[in-house]
Amino acid sequence: MPGTHDRVFDVHGRSARRELISKLASATLALNDPAAVLVIGQDETVDTFLKHLADSRADLARIARLPERAVAGTSDSPLTVSRNFGSKDDATLISDMIRRGVKNPDGSWSLQPGTIKALVVLDPDDEEDHHRYLHLLLNSCPDVTVYFLWFEIPGEEPSTTGIVADHEVPGFEAIPAAVNFDAPEAEGVQLSSIPAESIVGRLGEVARMTRSPLGYSYLATIAAASVFVSSSSNIRAAIYSALVGAVHQGKSVASERTRKLLGLDDHSPLVIDSTPASDRGLFKLVSGMEFKKRLLAADEGRAMMAKGSIENSTLISLLCALWSRNTEGVADKARVDQACVELSLLLNLKVADESEFPSVFTHYTSHGLYDRFLFGVRGSERWHYTPWDFDPSRDLVKLEPTRPLVPGWVFDRAHLWAGAGEDRDRLAENALRVAYITAACDGLVEVSMEHLEAALSLMNWQEQIRSVFQPAKGANEHQECVNTILDAFKKAPGRAMRWRDAYRAGNWHRRFPRAITGVRKMLERDGVLVFHKDSGKHYLNEVEKEITR
Repeated sequence: MPGTHDRVFDVHGRSARRELISKLASATLALNDPAAVLVIGQDETVDTFLKHLADSRADLARIARLPERAVAGTSDSPLTVSRNFGSKDDATLISDMIRRGVKNPDGSWSLQPGTIKALVVLDPDDEEDHHRYLHLLLNSCPDVTVYFLWFEIPGEEPSTTGIVADHEVPGFEAIPAAVNFDAPEAEGVQLSSIPAESIVGRLGEVARMTRSPLGYSYLATIAAASVFVSSSSNIRAAIYSALVGAVHQGKSVASERTRKLLGLDDHSPLVIDSTPASDRGLFKLVSGMEFKKRLLAADEGRAMMAKGSIENSTLISLLCALWSRNTEGVADKARVDQACVELSLLLNLKVADESEFPSVFTHYTSHGLYDRFLFGVRGSERWHYTPWDFDPSRDLVKLEPTRPLVPGWVFDRAHLWAGAGEDRDRLAENALRVAYITAACDGLVEVSMEHLEAALSLMNWQEQIRSVFQPAKGANEHQECVNTILDAFKKAPGRAMRWRDAYRAGNWHRRFPRAITGVRKMLERDGVLVFHKDSGKHYLNEVEKEITR
């Protein structure tokens, strides 16, 4: 049971928990020192722990409840801290509380300074991160021993020790038919590299010339080349693309080199390289009723998305409108702003992983705009930066696109593809746009089967990307947390998962630090999530309930 320090212990398993209870009961508690143990955890877990601490020694029954006044993170305490030391602020707060004590509103001591000898942390929020700032407490409180106790151990029978909290919900005895505790656990989705069959023709050649990840460069090339292509009567030659990934993944390299090859640098009249902060700002960049095609290129695309996420901002609704039509305007008592533009977007979105993506495509930006985008990712594609010698006189690619016809079978094939899956209508429309743009840049007089099938292959890849990078599901942290948890359980094999596995995989402690504990309690209390003791899993109950707060 010893951990990484002679005063730090990680407590796992039934026998270790019994040993800890016995140790605390026999060694540190005394009638004149009721606060020798400080416990941090959820209300019901702390209550159960203190009860069994008292039960292990009869003469402690009267005083075992006294530490409850010093419990941090419960409804009865003014202090709220997370159950780990992954946060520097929380580590400092706990250390100060132990050293300086805590007073009640009437001035009496709830926790006297320097009395704590043992700190017990029940079910740390993140098992992998709970030691990060622990040294702050160990250095400032040299007499304190710390025990991290994993209280709920999947697969153990709670009745044998009485320690594991009971999350069974009265009134929900029948397990829904959709629940299967033996279903194989889902493996995390690994994004593949862009399929080779998705890359076609001249634009594929331009993408390869950049010597950057094709998952970025091909999407960038399609969006950039669209400003040279005239729309047909039925298909709009405009693309909204976003290159998504962490730093040093090759997003900026792909975007910059693509634009250079096509002659779309910052000095090109076809390029907007300023980031609009509002709908008025965008109108100013494309003002005038004379028709024009423009590429809005933003290396820091998150800045524009952040502006659109501001409450009451209409920038996002304007972008949604311009995806499908040229003319838009806004008027107030001061002036009228109008524009006639066929707009394409090429944004670089710095996103560390899928858990950070909802902070970019928030509740305000996810309604409509998310569906209009095509996303570029590296996936499993290997790439290392290499120098690139560009000479405009030698390397500039001059596109001379045609305006190809679009036979009826092209629309029929796209509609057939859309009907084979869910929520594919917007992707099918993007497939038609990609097929049209790539065929035009290849100088065809008619969209070919090859170009359409390549576009549909690209959309299949987009579905895989969208299964990982998903927008926010709620207007605030609480609602987002509820929707994310329910969505995770709906997608889980057998609609059942171990809570800790889902918690870690989704980085819920980082995404919802203020809401996750309360939301779990609420879902369990309302019978929406039910704990199954035999499997150690929670399952999603098929009960229609309104989840509010």
